[in-house]
Order: sequence, then C-alpha cells, then structure tokens
Amino acid sequence: MVAARRESANLYPSAPVRWTALLLLFACAATRPAPMPLDLCFEQPEGPLPFRYAFNHDGSKLAYLKAREADGLTDLWVYDVAGGEHSTLLRAEGPGTLTEAERAARERRRDKTLGIGRYAWNPRDDSILLTLSGDLFVLRDGALERLTKTRAAERDAAWSPDGRSIAFVRNKDVWVWSEGAERRLTKGGGGAVTCGLAEFIAGEELGRHEGFWWAPDSERIAYVEFDESKVPLFRMPDYLHPVGRVVEQRYPRAGDPNVTWALKVVGVGDGETVSIEVADEYLVRVDWAPDGMLWVQTADRPQRKLVLWRCHPTTGWAEPVLEETDDAWVEFHRDLRFLPDGRFLWSSERSGRRHLYLWENGALRQLTSGDWDVHGVEGVSPEGVVTYSASRDPRYRTVHALNLATGDDHSLTPGDAWYGATASEDGRAFVVTRSHAGEATSAVLVRGDRRDVPFAGPRPVPGVPRPEFLTIPADDGTPLHAMLFRARRASPGPAVVHCYGGPGAHLVADRWQSLWHARMVARGYTILTVDNRGSGGYGKDFCRVVSGRLCDWETRDQAAAARWLAKQPFVDGKRIGIWGWSYGGTLTMMCLLHAPDAFACGVAVAPVTDWRDYDTAYTERYLGLPEENPEGYALSSPITAAHTLDRPLFLAHGFMDDNVHFRGAAAFLHKAQQAGKLVETDVYPRGAHGIGGKTERKLLFRKIEAFFDRHLRP
Repeated sequence: MVAARRESANLYPSAPVRWTALLLLFACAATRPAPMPLDLCFEQPEGPLPFRYAFNHDGSKLAYLKAREADGLTDLWVYDVAGGEHSTLLRAEGPGTLTEAERAARERRRDKTLGIGRYAWNPRDDSILLTLSGDLFVLRDGALERLTKTRAAERDAAWSPDGRSIAFVRNKDVWVWSEGAERRLTKGGGGAVTCGLAEFIAGEELGRHEGFWWAPDSERIAYVEFDESKVPLFRMPDYLHPVGRVVEQRYPRAGDPNVTWALKVVGVGDGETVSIEVADEYLVRVDWAPDGMLWVQTADRPQRKLVLWRCHPTTGWAEPVLEETDDAWVEFHRDLRFLPDGRFLWSSERSGRRHLYLWENGALRQLTSGDWDVHGVEGVSPEGVVTYSASRDPRYRTVHALNLATGDDHSLTPGDAWYGATASEDGRAFVVTRSHAGEATSAVLVRGDRRDVPFAGPRPVPGVPRPEFLTIPADDGTPLHAMLFRARRASPGPAVVHCYGGPGAHLVADRWQSLWHARMVARGYTILTVDNRGSGGYGKDFCRVVSGRLCDWETRDQAAAARWLAKQPFVDGKRIGIWGWSYGGTLTMMCLLHAPDAFACGVAVAPVTDWRDYDTAYTERYLGLPEENPEGYALSSPITAAHTLDRPLFLAHGFMDDNVHFRGAAAFLHKAQQAGKLVETDVYPRGAHGIGGKTERKLLFRKIEAFFDRHLRP
C-alpha cells in the first residue's frame, strides 16, 4: 500500500558517495579513463530523473513520478509552477502496489516502474486518480480515499471530462463509478471476449494502449469489443514451478487470425449501445471531436491503407474522410488534433517526409515542408499555436511553435541536442527535456512567456565520451549516418559495432548514450553505431527499401560500415565484433552468416530467428503474408543459413519472453547443432524480452564482456 504524504524536498540530492568517488577517478585519469564499474552502468549518475509528467487542469501544478535511490520504488511528486516548490504527494511503501496483470501489462509496454505507476489529474480540480494493487483511489487534499476493494483488478481507469465519474475495466467489461456507486456498462465481456481494453497487437505494434474513450460531454463512452477465440494459443513452459506449469498467451503469428473487433458507443446514463459502422483488420485510433462526433482510424491487414472515418455516435453512421496509402506500408501517428472551428491537424508522409497538414474546406493544406521529418504534435493552444517536435537534422530533435494564423514557425529549444516536450491541456506550458551525448538528461519548464524555469539537471558526467558524428559510404555509395566512440589507444585495438536496424529505428543521435558502451570504450574498445537502410529519420525512400525482405539491406550496410572501420588506423580489422538486442540480435546473426569477412564474432540477445513465428502486425507490415512471400520470409531468417555459421556467436534469451518467444532461439540452436556448429548460450528461466532486473542484466553483460574479451583481445 501507499501513504498520503506531503513534504518539501530538494528534488536533486547529491549523488551517492560511490558516484562522487568514481567521477573524481575519471577527472584524475591522465590518459584513458578507468573503466566504469559494471554495477554502475545500470544506474543513473545524476540520481533518479522525473518521468511521466502531467499538468493539472489549469497548468498551475505539474505532477511526475520519481524513483527513490534507496529501493527503486516510484513516488508521486508535484511541482508548484508559481511557487517553484517540489513536494511529495504520495510515497510508495512497498512493491505490492502492482497486481500480476499490471506487471505483465507493464512488461509488454517496456514499463519497469515499481510503486506508483498509473495516475491522472481530475480534469476539473486537483484531485488525482490512482490505481494501487488493482483497486481505485483518489488523492484529494493530501488524503487518500479508497473507491473500490475487489478481488478482480480495475484496469485503465479514466476520469470523465466533467470530472464527476470514473470509467474502468473489470472482468473484461467496462464499468463506471459515480457518486459513490459503481455500475457495469457493458455485458459482452467474458471468455474470449473483452470490452474496453487494447488487445496484445494493438498495444505491442499499433501504439494504441486504450480500449475505451469518454465523449466530451461525459454522457457516452466509445469502446472496442474484441474476440480472440480464433487467435492461437502460445504456451511457454515455466520450469521454476515446483511441478512445472505452462503459461498460455493468445499470440497471432504471421498469417494467423487476428482478433475480431467491433467499435461501440454506450450511454452512461441509459446503457443504450450503438455499433459504429466501421470494419477493417486493425482499429488504429479513436478520438472524439469537440462537436461530439467520433473519429476513427482503421488499417487493412497489409497496412498499406489508413482510413480516417467520421462517425455519428447515436446512429452508428460512418463516412471516410481521408486515406493515406503507400505501396510498402503506412506509418501510424498520434497527430490528429481538432480545432474549435471544425478544422483539424494531421501528419502524413505523402511528400516523402513526415510533415504537418491542416484539413480545411474538405482538403489537406501542407503546413511544414523540407527535407526533414516532423516527429509529432505536442500541443495546440486556444490561440492556434501548434507546438511540435521535429528532426531538421537527423542527429537532433527540437521543439517548434507554429502559429496557424500568421504562419510564423520558430524553435523553442536552443542549441543542438535531443529534446522532448510534454504539454499542459491548454498547450500554453511545457516540460521540455534535453538530452545530450556526454551530459545527463535535464528538463526545463517553458511557460507562455517563454521563460525557462530550471526543473531537473543538467549534470555533466565526466568520463562519458562524446561520439564523433560522421557518414560512412555504403557499398553503392549511399551515405550512412554513424556515431563513433573512439578508444584512446597507442596501437590498433578491438572494436564492436552496436546495431538495432529495424524499420523506423533511429540510433545515431546526439543524446544520452549507454554507460556500458562508455565502460567498453574505457576498456579499450572502439564502438560504432550506424543507421542502416530501413532506419527512420532519413526519408520514406531510405526506410521503405527494406519492404519485402528484412535484414538484407541492413546486413549489407552494417558490413560496409565494419569494412570501413577495419581500414581505420586505430582499429585492428581482424578484431571487430557486433552485438544487438531483439531486431538487433537478428541483424547480428545475419551479419555473421552473410558477411563473415567483416566480423570476428557477435552477440545476439532475444533475436527473432524465423519471421513466421513473430506477430502479425509487425511482420506482415514489412514482409506481407507468409504464403504470398515465402522467399522473403526464408531469406530474412537466420535459421535458413544456420548451417553456414563459422564465427563465434553468443545467444542469450529468456524463457518467459512473450514478445520474441524462446522457441525461435531453440529452433536456431537445433539447426546449428545438426550442422555441428557451436553456439554459446545464456538462458534466463524467468526472463522476459528485457531479460530481467538489474541483477540478471549485470550478469548478462558480464558474460557479454567475457565473450568479446576472449574473441577480440589479442
């Protein structure tokens, strides 16, 4: 449980003594800094940073979560904008504030918080809704009021726009709490049918984590009802159970049936339900406009067409308003924003780069242009000022303000760095975070008068090197953006290429980088990261070239970069390794199998080894259906060439990985073993896709270091 508590505090206490001693050691090093202790590579030298910012209804207060240094539990804090004071609103008192269902959901969303996680300001006052140990609470004037006490967990709780009611999901149905009483609004949930939640694919691959949406007048709720009875079960063995058990998961692999779904609207007062007349393979987004109309985005199964529908919530009538199409695939976004006069903002890659558009008079008008990409809309003020983030140089991300009336477009962020923004409800105030290679993340509060209020950091960290940014020519001459951390050595030494490389990914950026890579540089390794073809931030053509076959262009580009690296005077060309996680693990394996001349060894963590075993939405977006592209699937799989492996490979995976199942690792190992090929393995019985907590990850990286030392050091 947690206790309501308010206390003034210094947001940033001094760093732990061990960090102080370590930083002094870095500062005193005459030549190459001493390697950072491995334990510290998984901690934050500047102290725990705030995250999950949220402004209250009038922008006068800013809430955030912050983990404690002592035990890692997350507390709820608040910042008084006018007074400039930080204080604790709610302190977590034990790890039991999460149910097993919540822990599983957070793992799927890559959310590692323990303690307080989900919270929401009331839209009309300063009370805060929290979900703790599966039950609902409201924090009001420092007192914590319990709303529910049930064996079943309440999930995805959300205030109504008028702040009088709370909707949530319990036992696969949507409920509402109002005036001290609760009522079940839907009655279709149970068994394979769920109302009001996002199914696995929606959360994992579509970026939609919501399953119900309040209408602006608080009188109706739109919700999705999905049936997963046709989705195959995947079974994961739990070998740590005393007598063994099987964990089951509904998981649609490429070519399998997805959930079937229907979008409905239920009246909060009368319970009347209306079905919205839209149907497609994927429900991508749902939004209410200020005039009470429902706007829905759907996509076909190949994800080559995205349709925006305008729907009437009381009749179910729906009409398509616009479409986005692409011969390869359409990227989804969250940039739909409605203006009071009926116009709306939209973003599209139809020009070859992602830019902002304004829908008016039945057509789209382009607002931004150039050989760069808009990352996303962050907020819109009542005066029509759009705040958006963009990468006008792929190394950096900046925040801009665009006045729709005058066309004035200027940057809100000084200097070159990697910025992000969280806006208040009225779009007049922002928390702007700033990340910079070699400098820990910081944050400032930007208000309507554009006065920057220091909020967190910054704190330079001695001994963490800044990278060299450069371009490396691919085999066909295409410039590839790269980031090089050069080890200080008197003679040529070993190097490691770090890759991810998946479609839309972007690694080469001037932002806070891996402390483990800093440790490896101090140990004498040069680290190179390259954005291969398929990466995001370089235009649609650069990204879409991988359509139909994965890890082909990516492998060629990573190998070209490694061959360039081998020619540098500070690198021993015979001692270049490669490593990556997830898609990066797959790419590592493909590089060893198809470009063995470029790499001496590789480390693959949680790789996909056969795309027929990965989920529908992600895989089919890039490869199509297995029966339509069997050659593309075969050539994209490391298993196909496993018998040719002649470079040392270290393969690590978790048995409980519900994203990339361990079955793929087992299949590759079996194929390699049949061919007499040796693969070093490291398995984690309770490891999910992120392997586990700090202890397991430290162990994993200790083994990775030992592997590279054996094969890359003289």
